[in-house]
Amino acid sequence: MRNLCAFLRFGLLLFLVPAPAGAADFNELVSEEVIRPKGQWYEATVPDTLDLAARAKLAINGLVGNIDPEKFYSVLFMFDWGCNPPKIRVGNTWNLPSKNLRALPWMRTMCGSEQGLDIESNTMRVILEQLSEDGFLYAPIGTEGPPSSTAYPNVTGLAALAMWNWFERDGNRTWLDKIALMSKGLREMAIQVEDRAYYPPESAFGKDGKWHFTNRGKPYMAYQPPEEPDNEVQGFEQCVKWHQSAPLRVLLRDYQQNGHQQSLDLAHKIYRFYMKPGMWEDLSHEGLPVNETGIWSGHFHGNVAAMHALLEYAIATNDEKAKQIARQAYDHARRVGIHRIGFFPFWYLPSKAGRADERRGFSEGCCTSDMVLMAVKLTDAGLGDYWDDVDCITRNHLIEQQIIDLDLMREVSGVKPGDPGDDLLKRFLGGVSGAGLTMLSPGPLMFGCCTPNTDMALYYAWHGITRFDSGIATVNLFLNRAAPWLDVDSYLPYEGKVVLRNKQAHTAMVRMPSWLERKSVLCFVNDELVRPALAGRYLVFGKLARNAVIRLEFPVVESTEKYYIYDKTYTIRFRGNTVVDIRPRDKEQMDWKEGIDTGPPEWKTHIHPVYQRDRFKKTKTPMHNVRRFVADKILPLQ
Repeated sequence: MRNLCAFLRFGLLLFLVPAPAGAADFNELVSEEVIRPKGQWYEATVPDTLDLAARAKLAINGLVGNIDPEKFYSVLFMFDWGCNPPKIRVGNTWNLPSKNLRALPWMRTMCGSEQGLDIESNTMRVILEQLSEDGFLYAPIGTEGPPSSTAYPNVTGLAALAMWNWFERDGNRTWLDKIALMSKGLREMAIQVEDRAYYPPESAFGKDGKWHFTNRGKPYMAYQPPEEPDNEVQGFEQCVKWHQSAPLRVLLRDYQQNGHQQSLDLAHKIYRFYMKPGMWEDLSHEGLPVNETGIWSGHFHGNVAAMHALLEYAIATNDEKAKQIARQAYDHARRVGIHRIGFFPFWYLPSKAGRADERRGFSEGCCTSDMVLMAVKLTDAGLGDYWDDVDCITRNHLIEQQIIDLDLMREVSGVKPGDPGDDLLKRFLGGVSGAGLTMLSPGPLMFGCCTPNTDMALYYAWHGITRFDSGIATVNLFLNRAAPWLDVDSYLPYEGKVVLRNKQAHTAMVRMPSWLERKSVLCFVNDELVRPALAGRYLVFGKLARNAVIRLEFPVVESTEKYYIYDKTYTIRFRGNTVVDIRPRDKEQMDWKEGIDTGPPEWKTHIHPVYQRDRFKKTKTPMHNVRRFVADKILPLQ
């Protein structure tokens, strides 16, 4: 009866659905001039060490290169350069362009690149054209995703999150109106049962009045929409909570920004669905409550990304219990990987969900990026100090999964400059793959989902390097950044030196990483030795003049550690938090047992190595001349 009522309710809506709004009123929202990055440029000689702004510039190349203007500006899901010529192995999906649109404003804030402004503009234009006046966002194609002419709640949520970033960039309140409209559509699509509400996972509502399961494949664990899922691993991708997460976040924003109580009421009900025992790992045999410990198993990205929404719900409603569950879920995620380098398994306990055990043996970009975002969110929420996690993950597995070496791509694929396929390599440069500890895995592949997710993590880490409020500059990470209030020049991992060039601050608070002892740090202000106050892990430099230069000098602590992943023990050498070597080097890819994951034979022989870092064993920092960008407006996190 419940499903019949839902059918009748949506069937009635079909007669009321208007055509998508016309494009004429979109020009002011999506014009290239409006989205063009605005800020100041200057030349500088700086250490040639990890620069997240430079990574953002490459990221933009991958984000706009992976959008196909010929098919409604959809995203190409999987690019393979383990063959000659390289090829698109899995084609267009309309599930993902909203992720690219969410990441692009952040990337441009970091680096000022204007590449692909036309692609960014037109991709958002197409999304706006597909949004009807009932708040349903209808997919114009139905390839890698739900059928065409259906409205997928999670994609609606992702598009609204992208629009929030666009609002933060230009301040045009029309975006808030669009978010309110999409929230209305999400309220209409939600299926309510008792005191709960949910969206059928991997499913979209069609103009025919029915829910349609994704075209991506048959469920590994039985699921028939729109039935209420009993557990987390039903469906094809098997991450039920994740499919509630983007709508939940949008409903919270609609309530906070637009004051719509009905959105908050629905958010409460989705939270109660989140907390069903079947959505969590069963620890009842240990005498622990199933759904109150934050312990989960299955798809790593699906679980941790769902925690982003859980934490936002907890903060928005000041629910202390939910905050602690989110923190426990993050701590559990740290435990099942190697947080020291940012390696987190694609799946945790995959065999329990009928998946190949090899899924524990590599990470995907989404996994590492989720952990950076969650670490920053928890820290900003006052639920712990996770800046060391951000530093370790960012310096290591996060950036290793971004493909930045065109010559290496050519070597792996066998493509020479000017050969057929070389333009494809250039187009996808800056995108993101998955990786084991010494090679890309399950092969030299680039994923349309991992690329924007990883790029968002680049922004979170970059944003966290230094913050500014009421004349006080806080430096949380020893990574390079040019900011309006202060520049950070880091000589790590070559030398133990960090230089801060003040612009606006009267006080600077500088956090020391966990591997660094206070007594070993020498501090200088304008070359004069000083002894700053210590507040927790922060050195406090007060009464700073404009243009003052703070210099920290310290020994770089080296260590060698052993870690076990899947079926092998690796020896990893560190300088500070930076991996400089991993042994042994893997010689071939894993054998996969699942048909869906079985790749061609060349994946085993086309090896794209990672952690090629002999240069970091040197003790003299290379310098280079760069053109730095400082944005007029630093976009907030979300």
